[in-house]
Amino acid sequence: PSDFIVKERRCKRSDFSVRNGRKQQLQASLFIPNGDVDKVIVFLHGNGGSRRDALQLVELVLGAGFALVSFDFSGCGQSDGDFISLGLKEQEDLDAILLHLSKIQPTLSTIFLWGRSMGAATSLFFAAKHSHRITGVIADSPYACLKELALQQANEKYKLLPEFLLKSFLKVVQSRIKESIGADIFTLSPREQVRYVRCPIFLAVGRQDELTRPEDVKSIFNSLGDSKGMSKFYQFEGGHCSIRPPQFFTEAIDFIQSIVLRHLQFRSKSQTAKSPKPKQVMASITLEGFGKHDASTTQTSGHKVSSGSIFRSQTFNLSKENDDPRVSRVLIDITRGPPLENSSRLSKPIFEGLSRRSSIDQNSASRSRNNSQKHSESRATGVSKDTRERSVSGRSTPVSSPMMSNQKKRFPGTLGISSRHPSGIFG
Repeated sequence: PSDFIVKERRCKRSDFSVRNGRKQQLQASLFIPNGDVDKVIVFLHGNGGSRRDALQLVELVLGAGFALVSFDFSGCGQSDGDFISLGLKEQEDLDAILLHLSKIQPTLSTIFLWGRSMGAATSLFFAAKHSHRITGVIADSPYACLKELALQQANEKYKLLPEFLLKSFLKVVQSRIKESIGADIFTLSPREQVRYVRCPIFLAVGRQDELTRPEDVKSIFNSLGDSKGMSKFYQFEGGHCSIRPPQFFTEAIDFIQSIVLRHLQFRSKSQTAKSPKPKQVMASITLEGFGKHDASTTQTSGHKVSSGSIFRSQTFNLSKENDDPRVSRVLIDITRGPPLENSSRLSKPIFEGLSRRSSIDQNSASRSRNNSQKHSESRATGVSKDTRERSVSGRSTPVSSPMMSNQKKRFPGTLGISSRHPSGIFG
């Protein structure tokens, strides 16, 4: 029917036709639920099958919020053509369907391929060449290498013939197929191509499959490249042409939904990363001692920066594990990330290399500790008087001081600070 309901949601079926690159007409069907849908599963049938094979997926796929597309390969069903090529020319059919789909349903931008047997091999070939267009693949029982499969089937059918006769027979078959379709299909090998696939793949096979044996499909999985960590190998009870158990469909849909969830999380993180954030200047004060075991602690305070300006609140807290008077110097260091905006508007460099050395003896260390009790907001024990913070309008502003000329600059650009300016913003 053209209109139907799945899980209390109205759905629609529409048929369409597309011409492939060989001017053959392909027949296809689109099943889509009402509302905003941006995900679609394209079903690729096997040898001897047609788009009708996708009917078993309609309720499952649409119920999960996906659209479903199924079509007849050239030489199959109601499409034009006399021959199939077991995945070679079928890639062109799939490409024609996807291009047409992007025109009639441009919102369907998240595309999954679901192929069985010949369709599974086709999906792997296509994903190897067009991973940027495909979000994920369900490959149900693909062959690993067509030449090996042909030799395997010949050995089982003609067990009494010596191997050299079988190979001679296959060469004759190979040449005739090449004359018919204009291509050598015996070179087809999904196992060799999957290394180029960049999207996740769900590889499935029946434990009793005698055509595409489990070990052959497993060899495809083992040949995966970068996508192997995202992919899955799954076995179910059944043969090559048997009805798939419900658990298989559940596992496949769960795999697809996990990919969708992963993409949503990635987009969310990307959008968060792209959102404008104020730049920061990180300031730190460190006490360093002579002794190897004189541990020091650095506490940083970040300051938002907007249009090359610094907010006036610049209070630094300092702590260390002991009050050892051997602490000989105070190293003040300013580090930051990206260059400040409008840095050309800022005057005078502050903290160029930022190292100031103070000679400290027992008496100066004692005086500093007394001062720290009076100035609770600035507890830098051992800091000399000219580097101590001065309170302005209830807020603390660092006092600029002469710096040693032999120190290397720690960051590009200039940053001006004046102790007379109450806001700490300078242009």
